[in-house]
Amino acid sequence: MNRSSVAHILENLRDFLESESAFLLTDEDRHAFLLRTQRALEKVAAPGESLYVGILGGTGVGKSTLINALAGRAISDPSDRRPFTDRAVVYRHKDTARGLDNVSHLMRDPDALHEIEAIKDLVLLDLPDFDSVELSNRRSVIEIMPMLDAVVWVASPEKYADAPLYEMVGQTAVHRENFTFVLNKADQLVEPGAPDPHWRLKDALGDFLFRLKHEAGIEPPRLFGLSAGLEISGLDENPVLREDFERFREFLMARRDAKEVASVKTANLVEETRRLVANVVERVRPDERSRILDAAGLQPPAGMQSAPPETLGGALEERRLAAALLKVFRSADPSIAPVAIAMRLIALGRTDAQLVASQSADEIFRAAAEPMARERRGELEAVTARIDAELMMGFHHVSAPPESRPEALVNRAVKEAAAAFGLRVEQRLAFRTGRFSRLTRAWQKLVLLSPVPVMILKLAHPMAVGAWMDHPTVTGFLRITVNLLTSLFGTEGLAALAGLCLCEVILTSFLAARRIKKIERESHSIAKESLRGLESSLDRAARAAETERNRDIERIQTGIERVNALRGAFGA
Repeated sequence: MNRSSVAHILENLRDFLESESAFLLTDEDRHAFLLRTQRALEKVAAPGESLYVGILGGTGVGKSTLINALAGRAISDPSDRRPFTDRAVVYRHKDTARGLDNVSHLMRDPDALHEIEAIKDLVLLDLPDFDSVELSNRRSVIEIMPMLDAVVWVASPEKYADAPLYEMVGQTAVHRENFTFVLNKADQLVEPGAPDPHWRLKDALGDFLFRLKHEAGIEPPRLFGLSAGLEISGLDENPVLREDFERFREFLMARRDAKEVASVKTANLVEETRRLVANVVERVRPDERSRILDAAGLQPPAGMQSAPPETLGGALEERRLAAALLKVFRSADPSIAPVAIAMRLIALGRTDAQLVASQSADEIFRAAAEPMARERRGELEAVTARIDAELMMGFHHVSAPPESRPEALVNRAVKEAAAAFGLRVEQRLAFRTGRFSRLTRAWQKLVLLSPVPVMILKLAHPMAVGAWMDHPTVTGFLRITVNLLTSLFGTEGLAALAGLCLCEVILTSFLAARRIKKIERESHSIAKESLRGLESSLDRAARAAETERNRDIERIQTGIERVNALRGAFGA
């Protein structure tokens, strides 16, 4: 696997952690994994040219002595480090930058410098004891370890079997090929003068190999048995130990070209990414989560069908709303006074007038909307609660945003429907009280005045009027007027006036009833359309809640698929 492949996996992992991981990981895990992923991506983008090698070991195993022996001089002395037990000692070429800016606070100043060109790109770090009673020491080691390219694990005859060593080896995200193990103080296991002076050393090395295989999964390890103390003192006369120390020095401090350094770093990136993906898979448990989804039968909630008004108790509300609109429209009607008075008298006798009392049309609409909204809100909350309960059983529950909750969706639907209702009413009032109102009044006046010419014609004697129309003269017109006035105050005139009044009452009642009926049709139409609009708004709210839950379930399924894809990248 090359560096570009690792970068692709890490980018997919980052996308997953930023998008589909909300239901699959806790916030704490997500943030921790995101931090590790970002650090790994930074390593991919800027691999660096120096090779960072950490010397790790428990208390008293001789790490400082070993680095001093490698350097050929005292650069790290335990007595000098006591004020800095939680800080690392850095040994590097004078022209090589230390780097490690993220953990510079964990480094002791000043660095130990050398001028050996062969290891110019090698930076050695003597880390604190990872099994120290001081917890700060272990924290420092754990914080520095992700920056290392290779690790030299130092043990001693009395410490190589300790469990903390193998635990730390298992936690280190460095490729196993970049591990080196040193059994220091090996001179303690040599018996000069014995038939086989190295038998105890061979037993210890064999036991060490066995433990590395079965407790750390490392086979075969790179292992050296040596004595750094005797080497630095110049008293080591044992050829076996001296030869192993030289082999160790030659291996560790060999000249490496840029290609070899890049190969080491790439192998570590692959191992770090593999471990990171494995940790994510372990936390997500995709197989188990898939079984939970299947067992729970989590499917997107079915869309709720809108119910007709009768099933929602909306028939009465429609009547009440229509009666309120009738009252509003009648009050604003432009009819002339006689018709308006007749309309008021007719409205007093209608049973629907008792439904509205003193409530406005807007209040009636909201009163009608409330039971419908309450019922739909209950349905939505029941569905979402069931799904939320299923999610809580096997997933990290993520609260829906306030604007996506059933109550907010339903309230918004009611506001939309109320706004549409108000707009319909305003448009109707604007139309009826505008230019159309003049036509209405003109028509009503024409109808009410139409009997008057008939009465005048009757009282003025039709034959006289006909003669005058054939030969119109002033004298003839005065004669007709006198006849009209004479007849008006006579028996015939009184009868004509009574007939005219009756006719006007009939015409006024006809116009008022016709007008009331037309307004009533419009009121019922607007009431019905408005309540249907409310149902449509509630349906949209249901679909929005459905879409939100669908999105949650799809995110879970997509997240599981992406984790499986990441796992498959390493053949796991």
